[in-house]
Amino acid sequence: MLDILRAEGFGDERVSHGFTTRTGGVSEGPYASLNLSWSRGDEKERVQENRRRLGDAIGARPVFARQVHGDTVIRVDAAPEDGAAGEGDALITDRPGLALCAQTADCTPVLLYDRETRSIAAIHAGWRGVVAKVVPAAISALSEAYGARPETLQAVIGPAVSAENYRVGPEVLAQFEAQFGPLDEAWPCRVMPRAGRASTCLKARDVSWWRPAFPPQTSAGSRPAPLPGKTVSSPAGAPPNRAMPVISAASAESFR
Repeated sequence: MLDILRAEGFGDERVSHGFTTRTGGVSEGPYASLNLSWSRGDEKERVQENRRRLGDAIGARPVFARQVHGDTVIRVDAAPEDGAAGEGDALITDRPGLALCAQTADCTPVLLYDRETRSIAAIHAGWRGVVAKVVPAAISALSEAYGARPETLQAVIGPAVSAENYRVGPEVLAQFEAQFGPLDEAWPCRVMPRAGRASTCLKARDVSWWRPAFPPQTSAGSRPAPLPGKTVSSPAGAPPNRAMPVISAASAESFR
């Protein structure tokens, strides 16, 4: 049985969403057990079965993108024959019965929903995608395609690597500050022995580190609520506060 996490307060009775964990699949070894990615060396038949189980669990056909850490947004008007919508890092639709999926390990999944236009987005937001402004790109795409207004959008940020366990080099910090200005929540970490270079940790409080065009909110107008009964930074089966070595998915299903 799949263990699907949901964010309290996101969406309404007309749309469903969820975040898978590592449990409920058939993959083995380092892929155990609900690996949904073709690109990590897992057996194709196992990934196919895992995706079938995901579809059965959510009652819709999952749609994936070939993610490249960029800002390309793909509009999905029908379920692709093979489940692949193309190359990009965000999917949008307003068509009923489609489950848009963003595959993440340490990267951040972001889901958007506009109740006025009945449109949704699933976004893969790694640090490169954040610098490329993939989330604002998805917001703009929802507006252009369906007339969604940024001020009426709901957003939820799914499980991702914890700030305490995510170390980046100064070149990453430089790219963030070039895009978003000084990051007052950054602090230096100890000097790492590899290559004799210092590393920098970025501490993200809520989502201030990426400063999107509008403040993410739940239907109550507050920051995204914790997922009930689960530790967001430690999906089931994973060591506490560590990045996932296999790929799971965050999906939003459009209206039935």
